[in-house]
Amino acid sequence: MVLKAATSKWLRRWFAKNWRTPNAEKWLGFLYSLIHARENNSFDPALNGEFALLDALKSCHAQVMFDVGANVGDWSSEAARKLPSAAIHAFEIVPATFNELQKNLASLGTVSLVQRGLSDRAGSVSVQCYEGSALATLYAYPDRTAIATVEAEVIAGDDYCEAHGIERIDFLKLDVEGAELRVLQGLSFMLKQGRIRAIQFEYALLNEIISISLYRYYQLLEPLGFEIGKLHADGVEFLPFERMAQGLRFGNFVAVLKSDQALKRALLRF
Repeated sequence: MVLKAATSKWLRRWFAKNWRTPNAEKWLGFLYSLIHARENNSFDPALNGEFALLDALKSCHAQVMFDVGANVGDWSSEAARKLPSAAIHAFEIVPATFNELQKNLASLGTVSLVQRGLSDRAGSVSVQCYEGSALATLYAYPDRTAIATVEAEVIAGDDYCEAHGIERIDFLKLDVEGAELRVLQGLSFMLKQGRIRAIQFEYALLNEIISISLYRYYQLLEPLGFEIGKLHADGVEFLPFERMAQGLRFGNFVAVLKSDQALKRALLRF
């Protein structure tokens, strides 16, 4: 322990004096790569645990799933393959991307395709489109130029559930580039009634750019009975905010109702 503390102190002093040197740059690059691997700052669903999580849902009788921000359908397609009895509702707000979604998922009878987004209320919103179908947001990136701006329709999730007779959502997947809290606010009735078992949401640099901190999710979801964890390739690491905030925490997060211990156990380790 003493040797470890002395080594750590020496390294801090060395980097403080030599951080501009090429050798320090190489070491820092290596250390950052380790940190990113530990924090699972990957948005590739085949590698970051998103697809593996779907396997864990098999034992938890997930029957209704929402894919909000479905893009061209990669997640919905995988979910339909792994949970063939589940009803999946895939929402895509950008018309051109929705057309691609239709082409990709037309043969999947368990997936309902919805050419609207979810938000805190019904209406029309302006969507900034970047890099074709890969990125579309309600917010402008300060260092990028949108290739198009489109008007799109949104609806509150509570209204959608009422209109379609949906009484419970087993898994709510959100990938809406900074608008996740709006979607959750539009599902306030379902959340307060404990009718959403688990939520997966993305937290990335854009959230910080628009001043939406990770703590906001804890403030919203913990009083509603959820535990929040970081998604890793092999399971979910459930932590209180004080520990979650220690270091880089971009990536995907999962919130599970505390009362649903069977689901939590299934997600702890894939």
